[in-house]
Amino acid sequence: MKKLHACLIAGVLAAAIAGAEDASASSPPISSTSTTTVTYAPGSREVTSIHSWIRSNSPGYGPWVPGAEVEVTISTASSGPTTPAAADANSSVPLPTKGSPGQAIGIAQTNATGGRESWNYSWVTGEHAAAFWQLTAYDYKKGDSDPGMISGSASPR
Repeated sequence: MKKLHACLIAGVLAAAIAGAEDASASSPPISSTSTTTVTYAPGSREVTSIHSWIRSNSPGYGPWVPGAEVEVTISTASSGPTTPAAADANSSVPLPTKGSPGQAIGIAQTNATGGRESWNYSWVTGEHAAAFWQLTAYDYKKGDSDPGMISGSASPR
């Protein structure tokens, strides 16, 4: 009787393990979003680098607001096991030259006179291995003593 009981327990455990493996294979992958936000002081080396990145990735929407503090937010969405993305070795700021599907960058700058400007980018992969940062939204508000355009928003898509 003890041997029969042990065999039944072993059989039930084996069936439970097999069922759990089948369930995990058919369940949807776990998804997560990681977001990092860093603020940089006006006139800093990092702000100069950020402005250069903006001009490179969206030439028609270069920075207008002078003397601005800059906030950079990078969001990475993933499903399944996550691994941290390697930072660009040549960058003094966490603005990657390449991204990954589901990754987004938001840059906002404001100054003491009320001038505000923001850019949103998404990583886009296209045909024939073409991939780039796509400007998805731009917003500009002139401050009290800022040179530049009147307030406005654009969706450059």
